Amino acid sequence: HHLNDIIAAIIKMAGNYHLIQCYSGQSALDMLLEQNIRPELVLCDVNMPELSGLNFAQQQMAKNINLNICF
Repeated sequence: HHLNDIIAAIIKMAGNYHLIQCYSGQSALDMLLEQNIRPELVLCDVNMPELSGLNFAQQQMAKNINLNICF
């Protein structure tokens, strides 16, 4: 969680951005599907608990969720 929080703090200092933090690939996918949230950009680690970043990307594409993802 520590690196996630540091990156979020840097982004918040850079400008007026609305951030949503998830701590696993599965929680991010669940958030997208259940809450129908479509962020402009997803910052995603390749190695994440429960669901890797690559599997996250494959699943969001399979569900026709069009996202800009930066690994």
